[in-house]
Amino acid sequence: MYHMIPRPLKMVLIRCISPFVFRKTDAVFVLSTGRSGTLTLTKLLAVDSRIAAYHEPRPHLYAEALDAYTHECAPIARFARILYRARWKLVSSACLKHRIYAETSNWLTFFAPAIRSAIPRTKFIHLVRHPADVVASGLARGWYQGASLDRYRIRPRTLLVDSQRTKSDSHSRLEITIEQWSQMSAFEKACWLWSEINSFVLRFAQTIPESQYTLVRLEDLISNSDDQIQSLWAFLGLNLEPHMLDRCSAVLSIKDNASKYPGSALDELARHQRSLLWDLCGDTAKRLGYAP
Repeated sequence: MYHMIPRPLKMVLIRCISPFVFRKTDAVFVLSTGRSGTLTLTKLLAVDSRIAAYHEPRPHLYAEALDAYTHECAPIARFARILYRARWKLVSSACLKHRIYAETSNWLTFFAPAIRSAIPRTKFIHLVRHPADVVASGLARGWYQGASLDRYRIRPRTLLVDSQRTKSDSHSRLEITIEQWSQMSAFEKACWLWSEINSFVLRFAQTIPESQYTLVRLEDLISNSDDQIQSLWAFLGLNLEPHMLDRCSAVLSIKDNASKYPGSALDELARHQRSLLWDLCGDTAKRLGYAP
């Protein structure tokens, strides 16, 4: 029946009904830089039939995601409306079936405030991976080297006016001028992206209850899978059946969407690249449990 409704009427229905449906939905969104194991985590969550897990559902919202980053101080309602239109079918379906809606798309990371506003019962998983591995994987995919999605990849905002800069900003933001950016290598830009996105997520985490945020390091998830999986399910408020743990372990034994870099990318870096990596990522990396 829904597909027979004229589009203008559909838009009216979505605008009127979606806020109510979204508020009643349990959800989990994964916040990450990308190249951090989001596809693997999607498959992990999909093991549980109580979770409707999606990796990068359409529409991808590439341009809207960049807009959310560029205009971080824009009204949250503006991006909540975009979310209502883009995810109405998937979220409403999960709600009607009493399932948890889960999305792992890294492109929605800067939508986090709008997601929390639109879906208050959302829990957020901050999925991180060692900066060297993310940067190596991103460069192998052409980040900041003319890749097809580069036009949607974040770039530095205009510098904050000193009088408007908070103490928190001065410690968490890597403020870079347009001139500096133009002289940076793709490696440096990818390092900046890793720090900028994870710094944003850490700031966002400070604005929500602890019960709605958890940090998951991909390395820990793979090396200590049973404990990590059980902790993750506990965070979601779900009991984990023994047979599900076996299936989750099987998922983690397979490398999905792997880059061309074997082993740890940190070992592949030249000395000057290691120095650059820690100069650009060091403060944020330490807060996330990574050390030189």
